[in-house]
Amino acid sequence: MKEHNEQLDLIEEALQQLIQRLAAIEEKLNRLTDTKPPEQASIDTEPLQSELQETRQDFKQLGEKILAPIRQLNERVAGIPTRMPVEHHHHFNERSKGFIIGAFILLIVTAGSSGLSLSLWSENRSLHSQEVKYGLVGLVSPWAVHWADTAYARDPEGVLQATKDAIKKRDIMERQQKTIHKKAKRAND
Repeated sequence: MKEHNEQLDLIEEALQQLIQRLAAIEEKLNRLTDTKPPEQASIDTEPLQSELQETRQDFKQLGEKILAPIRQLNERVAGIPTRMPVEHHHHFNERSKGFIIGAFILLIVTAGSSGLSLSLWSENRSLHSQEVKYGLVGLVSPWAVHWADTAYARDPEGVLQATKDAIKKRDIMERQQKTIHKKAKRAND
């Protein structure tokens, strides 16, 4: 592409020189036609003819300078195929290794984020339901909520342990009641 630009610059310079020469020749011809020599004086045309001959040679040289790059350009343009063959290669190589690793890591991070989001959403719903239940207990018996809040504020670990113990005792009592009901039912049957 640089070569073509250089050739076009050369052609442009040559055309500028040609235009300047043509302008100079036109100016000389205009002066000659405007002035009428006296009939008695003889005009020496040899300098004009030699200048005309030099101008013709310059035109030929400029024409060759212009035509040579144009011919080369035409040959190069003719050598360019109208359709370029394009080959598609679809395979993994060393350059695509980083992309594959990055995509895999991104997939793992996305899966982990989705799992964490679902877990937190589930926990939030559970906490919300516990809050609603706690609020309902507070409406029915505010003294019980007050007692639970003050006991938890004084000794959080002790309250948690006491709650676990109370749940265990309740479970044991429920099991005992079930076994008593089953025995009573068998005795009645």
